[in-house]
Amino acid sequence: MDDEPVRSSPLEQRLSRLLHRRRAESRLRNLKASPPGSIDFSSNDFLSLSTSPQLRQSFLSELQAHSSQLGSTGSRLLDGNSELAESLERELAAFHGGQAGLLTNSGFDANVSLFSCLPQAGDVIVYDELIHASVHESVHRTR
Repeated sequence: MDDEPVRSSPLEQRLSRLLHRRRAESRLRNLKASPPGSIDFSSNDFLSLSTSPQLRQSFLSELQAHSSQLGSTGSRLLDGNSELAESLERELAAFHGGQAGLLTNSGFDANVSLFSCLPQAGDVIVYDELIHASVHESVHRTR
């Protein structure tokens, strides 16, 4: 029974061909970790804040002082809200001179939130090809 050829489904065959083509065109991407001490020119961490010992210590001190849990436990709307998140939103609003602030998980989530409620029927959103991909996706996702 072990000598029988392994048959793959049409889907597996198609995916195999697509992977082979990507490899041949040098378009296959792989996950890899950056070596310690390397300079990051490709992520959003352009200030290297994710590796700052001072920021890490400050973050851990704040977490220790203000939080009794290590996660949100759920979406903020249902049961994952915290006084710490609300306090940070107030601080951000004050820093930027705004009436209020809103924390989101990512820039993509911020754009989806904004473009799903701000534009109203009849509004026109004008943009060009240089707009950030997350804004483009948000505008087209929320139509």
